[in-house]
Amino acid sequence: MLSGDIFDRPNPSTEAQKVYFQFVADLGQTKCKLFMIGGNHDSGKVLECPTPIYDPQKIKVIGELGTIKSKADFARFIIKEDGLSFTLLPYFKNHELSSLRELMTEEEVKDYESLPLTERLRFLFKFLLRELQSLSDQKINIMLAHHLFGYFTPSGSELEIALCGPETFSLSDFSFYDYLALGHIHSPHCVHKTRPRAIYSGAPL
Repeated sequence: MLSGDIFDRPNPSTEAQKVYFQFVADLGQTKCKLFMIGGNHDSGKVLECPTPIYDPQKIKVIGELGTIKSKADFARFIIKEDGLSFTLLPYFKNHELSSLRELMTEEEVKDYESLPLTERLRFLFKFLLRELQSLSDQKINIMLAHHLFGYFTPSGSELEIALCGPETFSLSDFSFYDYLALGHIHSPHCVHKTRPRAIYSGAPL
């Protein structure tokens, strides 16, 4: 599982891309599978571009949230196998969440519009979570995500921009999941030891 910031910039150097594709090629010679999401340092489109040449049984890449036009679109973020469910939630920007309003019921829209502007993005995010959780019905449920969750200690090399709306999400919103494989903070540490067990793996460099 790779939870974003595959590269350190949206347009990675040729050398960085060579290292990445050699890693993917080497992994293809093993029995391992690769689940990967885009981070705020990445270009989601760049990550997803080679998808047609990847073995779909071994490699799954979700580079960006994009525009979700129907509830059927939520299925692309979910992988199920051997009693496990993996939810791949890449880094997202405000406008990507705003499209979710079109999928809400009239009652949900009323609740949304009654909120102050500062709370509307969080409402949209919780709506997104509910839809993803409704598809994650396995014995063990895992989420890959690239955002700020609970208490964290920055390493200093994170990109200091706030394009994902709320600065941090409460871990109580993720109690459905058994494990959160987190990206975004570059220093490795455990955010939460009990369900959901939440760990930032950190960056190797």
